[in-house]
Amino acid sequence: MPNNQELQYVDKLNIGVTTINRAKELIKRHIKNICISWANNHMVQKNTFHLIGPAGVGKTQICFQIANELTEELNIKFQVIKLHAPVLTRDDFLIPYPVSENKFKMLLSDFIPVDPKSFGILVIDEFSRADHSLQQLFWQIQNEYSIHTHDIPPGWFTVVTDNPDDSEYSMNTLEDAAGLRRMVHLYIDVSAKEFLDHAKKSNFHPFIIDFIQKYPSYVYDKTSQKRGSVYANPGSYEKLSNELWAYEHALNNDRNALRDNIEQIDQIIYGLLNLNMGQIFIEVVKNKRDVIDPKDIVFEFDKVKNKIESWVLENNNPCLHELIQSVMTFLISERPEITDTIRNNFTNFMVTLPEDMAAMFIHHMGTLNKATDSYRYLAKLSQECAIKNEKYRSIFVRNIRDMSQ
Repeated sequence: MPNNQELQYVDKLNIGVTTINRAKELIKRHIKNICISWANNHMVQKNTFHLIGPAGVGKTQICFQIANELTEELNIKFQVIKLHAPVLTRDDFLIPYPVSENKFKMLLSDFIPVDPKSFGILVIDEFSRADHSLQQLFWQIQNEYSIHTHDIPPGWFTVVTDNPDDSEYSMNTLEDAAGLRRMVHLYIDVSAKEFLDHAKKSNFHPFIIDFIQKYPSYVYDKTSQKRGSVYANPGSYEKLSNELWAYEHALNNDRNALRDNIEQIDQIIYGLLNLNMGQIFIEVVKNKRDVIDPKDIVFEFDKVKNKIESWVLENNNPCLHELIQSVMTFLISERPEITDTIRNNFTNFMVTLPEDMAAMFIHHMGTLNKATDSYRYLAKLSQECAIKNEKYRSIFVRNIRDMSQ
């Protein structure tokens, strides 16, 4: 969930919270529907989307993905032009030049689309950190799809991105009703499940995937980000993945050699994730950290039962809480076929936990969108476990009832 400062911002805008994949789906569907409508001579108006979310979550990246996918699906070449608002001025867009003694024209910059038959996405990064005069020009782009007297080709769509309004980022749109009405606002929170889906699809290094499966809350280090420190985020994990693949190839594709020599690139890891998170990552890679793999709980619970019981006896709630999150993330990202083995192992895991900890799993499940496959999978698993085990049933039924109330 967003932290308190971010939540206040979401409440102020009075909008919902979504995920990066859902935002991508919404924008892509909108553009696709508009293009199909135009092809059928129904000239409906397009919208500008405003993506608000933590730095590094992938707001800009999904625009490139949308363009690539639409190029394939519609057989229309979609381009992307990215503008970084804080480093631009109004003069970067409109440059007056004389054409006679009493007249002048406005010269457009070369990054303004002019081909009337072209299609693309114009991405304005960190819109609200632009100076006010540039924002006014951007508002013309968003509302009238033009710059001064130049009409932007109709096949171009605009996506605006911003970081959350907090102590580190200054945003002006909240004070401007015109700015608010010009855009469809989507607040994006970080999802470990969606990061893992993306990481697998994009062939991230297995060390990264394994790390986030074990520590899903580490997919975005908001605490370090708020302090102004280097912080782990989806973008930094992608950079680290590239570094790991390159080093592994240099070691003759020997993953064990990479594991043994991971300290040789420790400063790079620290520079991407920060010192504390980097040390945890290295310890996990080298199997030197007291961590339980969620796969073992799902498939081989007896193998880790004693360690979990020791954490319960020690009241090691931080480790238990992290473990619950990692098991949930693994289940909803992998969704293994529900067998007797998985039912029995999951039931034994839940009844081994203190009841308040087990209830946290049910609570986390209740925060999922009930229309998603992830929710349906966990609900099916929980219902089947409840049928077969009385203790699990008491935890499951009571907490579902509490959530309903």
